[in-house]
Amino acid sequence: MSATGQDDSHITYWAAKVLADHGEIVNHSGDRVEQSSSLLLTLILACAYKLLPFAIPTLGYVAGIVFGWLAVRRVASCGSDRFSTHPLLAPLAAITSPLLCYWMLSGMETTLVAWLYVSHALEVSQILDGRRRVLTLRVALLAFAVAAVRPETAFVCMAADAGLVFVFALRRLRFARRRTHMHPRWPRLVALLAIHLGAVACVVLFRIVYFHSAFPQPVAAKSGPVTGAVVLGGLKYLWNQLTRVDMVALLCALVFSTLAAAIALFARRRVTVLPVVVSALVLAHGALVVAVGGDWMAVGRFVALAAPLLSILAIWAIQQVFERCWLRRVALSALVVCNGLGLLKVAMKEAPGRPLWIQLQSDSVIQANATGFDFPWVDRANQTHTRDALFAGELADVVRDILAYKRPVVIMSGQAGMVMYYVASRYFGRVRFIDRHGLTTRDLMRAQRELGLGVASTGLVVSTDQFLALAASRPEDDLMPDVIFDIAPDRRKAAERLGYVCVYEQTGRMSASSPEGPGPRQAGPRRRASFTVQGGVYQFVAIRREIAKLLGVADAPPRKLEWNPVPTTDARLRNHAR
Repeated sequence: MSATGQDDSHITYWAAKVLADHGEIVNHSGDRVEQSSSLLLTLILACAYKLLPFAIPTLGYVAGIVFGWLAVRRVASCGSDRFSTHPLLAPLAAITSPLLCYWMLSGMETTLVAWLYVSHALEVSQILDGRRRVLTLRVALLAFAVAAVRPETAFVCMAADAGLVFVFALRRLRFARRRTHMHPRWPRLVALLAIHLGAVACVVLFRIVYFHSAFPQPVAAKSGPVTGAVVLGGLKYLWNQLTRVDMVALLCALVFSTLAAAIALFARRRVTVLPVVVSALVLAHGALVVAVGGDWMAVGRFVALAAPLLSILAIWAIQQVFERCWLRRVALSALVVCNGLGLLKVAMKEAPGRPLWIQLQSDSVIQANATGFDFPWVDRANQTHTRDALFAGELADVVRDILAYKRPVVIMSGQAGMVMYYVASRYFGRVRFIDRHGLTTRDLMRAQRELGLGVASTGLVVSTDQFLALAASRPEDDLMPDVIFDIAPDRRKAAERLGYVCVYEQTGRMSASSPEGPGPRQAGPRRRASFTVQGGVYQFVAIRREIAKLLGVADAPPRKLEWNPVPTTDARLRNHAR
């Protein structure tokens, strides 16, 4: 799979880079807007960037792998006295989860959240078992990490703990008249809830003081009413992800563990606390996914957050069902094989990365055509990032030309990730970026409230036509962009209808199966590509006609780069000359 990052990863990378370079967290325009959903990952990457001689995208890529490994280590630590079936099969069952593997290579905060989820579950189970005190520095630090990693993570943990308070209090009342040696567990959970609530209050207070907002900007842009359609979309999302070939066993384990824990709680049986805590956390997380309507990203990002927790439940369920050690090993091995089949399917049919042998053949061509910036390997090994690497230098050249006539250069797009990361790195303080989806800027938030603009999992729902009409009707807001770039031909046509001139365009498709062009290499009529994922590379730059006249390109045809077949350096030079 090589690298599976989405455009969103660079939104966090920018926050980390500007913090390390300038000592404050601002967006591409220099405004104090929290564009990253993960304050904790921003701080971690900024510190690593100051200490290590590597680019932020490389550090983010490595961090995703490290945190995924830590999550698996925490799953394995459950085996010290509970899952002694085999010392290798338990962590192997977790590390081969296709969802976890995919998002380990994304550079996003997904595996960091997964690690903190597992850590929280283990910490709560040890507190309830009396093996750890509630009021400790370790518990407080974990609470602050959970509150800062993503805005919803702390609320999921608190919802799970609140549910456990209710369950254990009810269990206590049920057996109150019987002679039992049960110690009350719910007061410990109440104290833990208070610690988490204090951590959330501190993080929210910091955000209000520093960013003038209680939550990150993506939350404001994506938040909407919880309607029946949203809930239905969330349920459909969960069903589609949990019925994947590699998730069926984990889904069965979740159902079994939840029912077994419920029966043990109310049948006066000895309760194994860990599966109860994990089940509560998974159910609380699932309720959140349903409430927000799911996610648009491929390969179940929201489900991947709970993948290590589901692995814990699967291991526990196997131990409860099978008494003989060899049967447990067979069941765990079957789970690993199931994961392996799902992993193969993800790598061949869903991941946007390239196999390493294809990447080695095509990397020199990509480097020759992605000029203008020193892109690290992780930004060349992925089809989505390759598209942006070919494009970022062209946009930077256009911005450089416009800066000779005006500043700041106002740029508008629905793509706020990798392209703006590199362009803003070069021209920070001389460009102003307007995010059409509202994830990184607040320019459209007032209009969203006044005009009732829709929201989706990608942010505000505003077309290019709507945005330019809004900008023309509000000259006092200075929303009219000098430059528009985007990834859809219909948006280019919309910009041209409203007075913009296209000056650069790249077209074609890339394939993960062949370095030669948009489709698989055909060695014969029956040969089929094993890796079938293809990515479009369409992207354009359009500038206002008044500026195009100043630059002398108002009537010139746009420069073009075609990825069909793989472009060569000579073709690029001819395009520049033309």
